Amino acid sequence: MPGKAKKARARNTTRHTRSSSEMSNDEGKVCDTEETDSEETACATPKGNPVVTDNVNISEEGRILIDRMECLSREITKQNSEFHDEMNVLRDDIRKNTNDMKNAFKEEISELKSGITYAQEVSEENKIKVEEHEECLKDIQIQSSSMSTAIKNMSYQYNKMYDELNTKLLDMNVYSRRSALHFQNIPEEDGENPGDVMKHFFVNRLKMSKDEVQNIRFERVHRIPLGPKEKYRFTRTITVKFNWYQDRETVWGKRFSLKGSNIYVTESFPKEVEDNRRLLMPYFKKAKELKWKCAMIADTLIVKDERYKIGDIQKLPMELLNDNPSMRDLDTVFLYNSSTSPLGPDSCTPFECDGTMFRSVTQYLAYNRAITGRSDQI
Repeated sequence: MPGKAKKARARNTTRHTRSSSEMSNDEGKVCDTEETDSEETACATPKGNPVVTDNVNISEEGRILIDRMECLSREITKQNSEFHDEMNVLRDDIRKNTNDMKNAFKEEISELKSGITYAQEVSEENKIKVEEHEECLKDIQIQSSSMSTAIKNMSYQYNKMYDELNTKLLDMNVYSRRSALHFQNIPEEDGENPGDVMKHFFVNRLKMSKDEVQNIRFERVHRIPLGPKEKYRFTRTITVKFNWYQDRETVWGKRFSLKGSNIYVTESFPKEVEDNRRLLMPYFKKAKELKWKCAMIADTLIVKDERYKIGDIQKLPMELLNDNPSMRDLDTVFLYNSSTSPLGPDSCTPFECDGTMFRSVTQYLAYNRAITGRSDQI
């Protein structure tokens, strides 16, 4: 029986629920105040043991429950609608941003392609210009090489011409001095007349007759260096230039009568020739010791009818070179000491280096210092 009673209550509740739904549809929406009151009423019901009420109370609770469910459904529908609206807005924003990004990427890619195309064009132009410049550089190098060769040839010719002119001028200077002689260590007195001193010297020391001396004519006679005696603490050399070359030869032939004294008679030469003679003299003396036929004329050494200048020393016979302590022969290389060697840095020994002619080692060193700017690199 109890089971039948429960089924009857459930049917009554369903009827009341249906009637309540129909009533609510006719009356409209329930206000929020009533919902709040119904919620408070529902909350006031204890959760413990179930309360047995009659059919009226059950239908009232069902109506409140239905109202609450309808309110909840409306709220869910509203939130669902708002959510759909927000999702639509978000979808539109995403779609718009995506389109903007696509357009921006397209523009950037287009600009990048344009930049790459421009860079390729510029690269091709630069490549063409580089090739043109390389061709121009090759032409310039060829012209520079030809000009360098021409300059080297001209330099060689000019140096050769300079050396030839220098040699000719030196020969003319030697020839102009051929009538002059130098007399060293002749006592010097204050207020002396060099011409009278020399004539007295010819008679007393060279044993020449007075008539012979009286006929000698001087072009010029003086002591060197010039100036009064008080300025110098040594006996100055007397230089005599004769009017006639034969008079000079006569006096020069009498020089052997001064052997054993401290008075010397020497020929007059320029400084360059004197330096060359000083370097050639050891070879001349060595040839005399070997009893070879030899002579010294100005700065030319004659050995066995062969003439040797200062630049021809390496061509001298080996008998003269082997005893020279300043030189060593290693096949075709000559090593020398610049302080005593005839191939010293200031000697006139023309040679060529890298197409450039040099007259001496000193000129070569000066040239390299001018090029490099540093003497320690030479």
